[in-house]
Amino acid sequence: MEPIQIHVNVELGPKAAQLIEALLGGASHCDCHRAVEEPVEIIDLSDPEVQRQLNTPSAEDMPDFEGEEITDSELREIVKQTKDRVGAKPIRDIFTSMGFQSSTACPAERRSELVAKLNNLK
Repeated sequence: MEPIQIHVNVELGPKAAQLIEALLGGASHCDCHRAVEEPVEIIDLSDPEVQRQLNTPSAEDMPDFEGEEITDSELREIVKQTKDRVGAKPIRDIFTSMGFQSSTACPAERRSELVAKLNNLK
């Protein structure tokens, strides 16, 4: 089995680019050593004023990604529907890659991950 590779591209908006430029003191490629040698102001990203300036939501504004618990019977039904769609082997491969032998052996905190992988099978 080949390892999973995840590629992430991060695109900074103008406010973030301005913040980085301010942190580096307008340093360019040729004077980066100067920027490192000079003291840099440490910014507390949890400070509400900094968050407002960066236009990032506070922790209270962030959505809760914890879903409802997936029961054994719900998980068995999802596995059955997936098996009818793609067969048993791809499902067994997912179980093996996640480190368990059956859907009900999947820990509660990993069930949403399992359901996502099952839904992605074609």
